[in-house]
Amino acid sequence: LLSEGTTAFLATTSTASKETLEKSLKNVFEYISKYNDSSIVLGVHLEGPFISNKYLGAQMKEFVEKPSIKLFKHYNSLSGNNILLVSYAPEEDVDYSFTKYLKESLITASIGHSAASYQEVVKAINNGLTCSTHTYNAQKGIHHREVGVVGASMLEDELYTELICDGIHVSYPAVRLLIRNKPLDKIVLVTDSLRVKHLNDGQYTEPSGQVIIKDGGVARLEDGTIAGSILKMNVAVKNILDNTNVTFIDAVNFATANPAKNLKVFDKMGSISVGKLANLLVVYKDINIYKAIVNGRIIYEKSED
Repeated sequence: LLSEGTTAFLATTSTASKETLEKSLKNVFEYISKYNDSSIVLGVHLEGPFISNKYLGAQMKEFVEKPSIKLFKHYNSLSGNNILLVSYAPEEDVDYSFTKYLKESLITASIGHSAASYQEVVKAINNGLTCSTHTYNAQKGIHHREVGVVGASMLEDELYTELICDGIHVSYPAVRLLIRNKPLDKIVLVTDSLRVKHLNDGQYTEPSGQVIIKDGGVARLEDGTIAGSILKMNVAVKNILDNTNVTFIDAVNFATANPAKNLKVFDKMGSISVGKLANLLVVYKDINIYKAIVNGRIIYEKSED
């Protein structure tokens, strides 16, 4: 991950069996506790199981659950209370008690894999929703009589909007449409990448049991559904620069300051400032990473070839 410019990230789960989620969360806690000396695992992005059956994407329907504070507390405890962001379907949180709990716990509440109406999104915002997970993907889209999750993500300035800028999950005209409709400090680049991204083309099995086929720059399930991406973060920044009119500084902020603010860690990282972690990159104009510095130490250097 350092070779693509990611000095800190969230380990992301999927909608899997309770046993698989429990094991994953325990593993993240162990890694953070014992081995966190490269690209820093800040914590967990719990993507599911509290999602909509109508917008599964590559998630597994049989393991979908209704939002539950009790179950979430169980999962968070196993992670060492390291869950920093939850993607969920707020329309399934009937009284918004789950949303309120996340807000009170200083955990980023993000709408994802959701069939919510515009009005349901606004109500969720009023109760603590602050982010839109991989905007456009696995969300109720725009219709002129009901603008849905995507329309609400564009219209409501309170929401940070994540974006998988690989030209596959989201077309570049759609990228430009989102950027034109959002304050630039609310755009967050994410990779949503699978572990196969640094591997050769082929067939791989995820911990959830799902088979991922990586072929020609795309990762898909066996039925052809686009799975997570194989996008590298420096490529996402380059794609923004090549396909929009934002400045270099804006593009960098999409991958640094904005996500740090969204995750409530801007006091520690996301910009160069006295007192923050010395997580720095040396980047040339081709957006390749030549050095990555984490906690003041050079951890990665690009080879001469």
